[in-house]
Amino acid sequence: MRLLLHPNTPLYPALARVKTYIAKYKRMRHTKHIKLLDYLPFLLGQVYQRRQRQLEKALLPLGLREPEYRVLVALGDRNGCSVSQLAEWSVIDRTTLSRILTPMEDRGLLRRQRSVDDLRSFNVYLTDAGSAMLQHAQPTALSLLQQLTEGIPKEDVNHLKRILRNLNANLDTVEKLRSNVNGVPNAWSAPNTAITEGTRKARTNEESPPK
Repeated sequence: MRLLLHPNTPLYPALARVKTYIAKYKRMRHTKHIKLLDYLPFLLGQVYQRRQRQLEKALLPLGLREPEYRVLVALGDRNGCSVSQLAEWSVIDRTTLSRILTPMEDRGLLRRQRSVDDLRSFNVYLTDAGSAMLQHAQPTALSLLQQLTEGIPKEDVNHLKRILRNLNANLDTVEKLRSNVNGVPNAWSAPNTAITEGTRKARTNEESPPK
């Protein structure tokens, strides 16, 4: 026999919460546990972290740390970018990046110059010494990359790059949805259409073969 309570009954809110908790527990019991070796974010993070540790060891004899190498690579491709842009392209958070830039500047590998467009920000430039260090370190990094992709056909590597670009495009779409202060109700419950559009645009920008 079910006991029906009127919403105005003092016990009704508490019983409603209990009912919600029970329903949530039942859903959790039927939820499959994530298997790490089938979980894409884990696999991506595992490869990145292991490669990062190996490159760190390989660069130490050159007097360079792995995050510093990332900064040099980013500046080699986008010299004169802002600190915020450098943080994005080197995949280093702003606070950590500031601690990395100062000793690199002291060693003459780069220089910071106040932006003419925004006096509150700085642009970062690769110096001749920094460019020479980058050229000195690149063979080591490329050798490790070759070992990383050993036995994998070039077509598969290029396909993996395209997939990763599409994943980044999807993340861009998710971030836009999340930062939209006038967001559409239940935007998180069905973002597939917007994400598919982001992926389509990423594919459109891939007319030239990946390097």
